[in-house]
Amino acid sequence: MKDGDENVVRRELLASQICQCFAVRQVVYRESSFEGIQVSESSLVTSKEQSMISKMSFDIYACNHDLDTLEICKEIDPETYYGMNILDYLTGNTDRHPENWGFLVDNTTNDYISLYPVMDFNQCFQAYDTLEGANCQTVLPAKMTQREAAVEAVKKIGLPQIREMDMDKFGDMREEAKMFQMRLQELRGYL
Repeated sequence: MKDGDENVVRRELLASQICQCFAVRQVVYRESSFEGIQVSESSLVTSKEQSMISKMSFDIYACNHDLDTLEICKEIDPETYYGMNILDYLTGNTDRHPENWGFLVDNTTNDYISLYPVMDFNQCFQAYDTLEGANCQTVLPAKMTQREAAVEAVKKIGLPQIREMDMDKFGDMREEAKMFQMRLQELRGYL
């Protein structure tokens, strides 16, 4: 469960609904309440068999073993890595820092299995005033805008859209609805 002001929860729920229109492994958020406060909730990602290791933590391991974290991401789970960049662009997510994404690890062998499902959308629609979006943090040390990273992703995996977004879900967020449609149209131009 995550709380915050009403707008933070609303943004996460709307972003989750957008993401569910795409075939990208993701955490699905639902509206709930806790002690009278509106929150977003989701199912657990970890289990006795699997743990999550942030990209930041994995970078330390990679540095000590002469590995390239981004190359490993693209090799073992390109759909989730590139899909994450597409979803972050479409939702204007500005919070995809290296502790907000990473690997699922087998608890018995300590082997990395895949990236964990895309999650944490409570800071969406923050860099939603231009088509370019914010600087993309998932491509560091390279420098790209969210748009550039999403275009690269579409060229690698296509646009894994499985259904249209119900635009009524945006409610009174008219400017956000317009920007979402512009960004989606932009990506469709690279198919």
